[in-house]
Amino acid sequence: MASEAWPEARIIACEADPDNYVLLQKNTSSHHRIETLEAAIVAEDSLEVTFNRVIDKARGNSGGGSCCRPEPGSIPVRIRAIQVVKLWRSKRLASCDLLKLDCEGAEVAILQALVSAGLLESVQHILGEWHAQDNREESRRVVKHELNEILRRSHEVVFLPHKQGREGHFSARALAKAPRLAGATST
Repeated sequence: MASEAWPEARIIACEADPDNYVLLQKNTSSHHRIETLEAAIVAEDSLEVTFNRVIDKARGNSGGGSCCRPEPGSIPVRIRAIQVVKLWRSKRLASCDLLKLDCEGAEVAILQALVSAGLLESVQHILGEWHAQDNREESRRVVKHELNEILRRSHEVVFLPHKQGREGHFSARALAKAPRLAGATST
């Protein structure tokens, strides 16, 4: 959808699950401006991580694999990993218009890594899925608070309403920066 809406956009699509990566390649093969990468994007510097791979995708959740928590019907496998800051720098990104996060529980750590590297302010829009540890309201409140604390200095955050479960969606838009006056200096 993004490649059709913005034909000149540079799109980097990363997928950790080996089966889902095959499907990603098939679905994007006619979109030559989409670069695909088979790897888990992580906060820490690591070349490989344990990924809890969902085996039965016909009856199970095809996107439920995670580096953070095992899901019912998953098995641990080792997969390639790339630290988010290394990915950003290796692709020579100066900015990011849209960051889509669906990283099954790694979103807080990934966003914190971008903050620590001074890169989060370069992201204009974020669409993401958050993941709590369990179904309790307290657990959901904790992860939303952590996301808000990370994002609020540079972005306006909106959490979409959700019913039950341990997942929900959020969006964030970069705060408008005050224009600098010509000749102004900062101290």
